[in-house]
Amino acid sequence: MVKGLVSVELKAGGTGFESKVTRWKEEALERFLKLTETSSPFDGLLLVACRCRRQDRGRAWEPPVLQAELWHAGQWQELTATARRKTTKKEKVARRPVKEVLNKLDWYRREGGPKVALAGHFLKEVGKKNHNVGEYAALWNRMLQEDGHTVQLERVRFHAGKSPWVGTRNVFKHIYKFL
Repeated sequence: MVKGLVSVELKAGGTGFESKVTRWKEEALERFLKLTETSSPFDGLLLVACRCRRQDRGRAWEPPVLQAELWHAGQWQELTATARRKTTKKEKVARRPVKEVLNKLDWYRREGGPKVALAGHFLKEVGKKNHNVGEYAALWNRMLQEDGHTVQLERVRFHAGKSPWVGTRNVFKHIYKFL
């Protein structure tokens, strides 16, 4: 127990964490000793260091590792072992195979071209809301184009009324990879 004020230093680092902590302890102690040369209300120094770094080629973060050390009565005391934040893994929902999804769709013959299915029905089969089919179609067409594919969703008039967004098996196979 420390009676009086405690100076606190917070540091964060990634690679080379142990050597950084050693360096931070030296630097913090040097500042603390200068602070306490004259009459000072500070009776201790707390250094809290956090290791945070990315994993999986920078896509996700590792759980942070915390280390706390107290300088009191002329020595460093480790206050905690490394503390790890408990992470909960999201359950992955098993996706149905693309072939199964495509076989559930109703396929329509169109004049002068391959069979097509409605994009709204595809959305429903993959578990998405099919209220804004046009927005999905625009997004997917842009993604297909950026990915270098020449196939696209298109609007086709089957009968009176609006022209629905449709795609071929090949188009939906490519789109399924984006989901």
